[in-house]
Amino acid sequence: MKHPSFEDVKMVDRHLAELRMEYFIHEILFTFQWWLLALFIVLPWIIFFLLVKRKAMIETLLYGSIISMLAVFLDDLGVELQLWSYKYQFFKLIPRLNPVDYCILPVFYMLIYQTFRTWKSFVIAMTLFSAVASFIAEPIFIWLDIYLPNKWEHWYSFPCYILLGLFVKAVLQILLRIERRNQS
Repeated sequence: MKHPSFEDVKMVDRHLAELRMEYFIHEILFTFQWWLLALFIVLPWIIFFLLVKRKAMIETLLYGSIISMLAVFLDDLGVELQLWSYKYQFFKLIPRLNPVDYCILPVFYMLIYQTFRTWKSFVIAMTLFSAVASFIAEPIFIWLDIYLPNKWEHWYSFPCYILLGLFVKAVLQILLRIERRNQS
């Protein structure tokens, strides 16, 4: 049996891109779910800018940016491994423009980060947030037919959300400590 060449892969990619564009135009664009995704792109950032503590905005935005980068990476990995998929997307030309990764998660994580400053309160808040995200938000996204778990269960997400927040806080605190030490 002949193994696929790079040209074969490119040909299938082109065909898949055409199929995705056709599907997006005829099945996704301007549906109820599409409008919800549009709302999920804008609303979290409005909430964030209304609630952010201005004196720590740079640190908070750095925390949220790292959360977003890791969320996009982990989400892409999960999609590529076919653990889950997304039936609806907001913008076809950027298929991974997922409002959860770029808007919802970073904003909620940032608001928790700036509000719960001690490790104990932060861990409690992250645990509560993780429970809501895993056992309430994910099922709602499934019910809305936006998020489709293939080989993934909600309870897998629960520790992942917690560990993501704790890991980024720990890394950021180490970096801030190094920066302060070098300024002295």
